[in-house]
Amino acid sequence: MSRRIVSRFAACSAVGGGILLSNDEGSRRSGYFWVNVFPIYLHYRSIQLVNRDLKIMSDERADKIYDDLHNRYTDRVKELTYELRGFYLKYHHRHHQSSLSSSLSSSSSSSSSHHDHH
Repeated sequence: MSRRIVSRFAACSAVGGGILLSNDEGSRRSGYFWVNVFPIYLHYRSIQLVNRDLKIMSDERADKIYDDLHNRYTDRVKELTYELRGFYLKYHHRHHQSSLSSSLSSSSSSSSSHHDHH
C-alpha cells in the first residue's frame, strides 16, 4: 500500500518539478503550489486511509493526529496562500477587466448599430 503512495508522490513531484521549469507564470505558480501542498495532502490522506478506509485506527486517535497536523501545517499553508495570493488577485483582476472591456465594447457596438437602423 505505501509503495503505491510513494510512487504516486514521486510521479506528482516529477510533474510538479516539470511545471516549475515552465516559462508560463501560471504553470510555474501552480507547480509551486502543488510541490508544497501535495506532501501535506498526503499526510492528511494517509491518516484518513488508516482511520476511515482501513478502519485500523480509532476516531479518537485520528482526531488527535489531525489536530497535530493542523498545528504543524497551519503556518506553512497560510504563508503559501499569502505568497500566491498576489498572482491570483492579479489574474482575476486582469481577466475581469478584459471581460468587462469586451462586454462594454460589444454592448456599445450593438447599441450604435441599433441607432444606425433608425
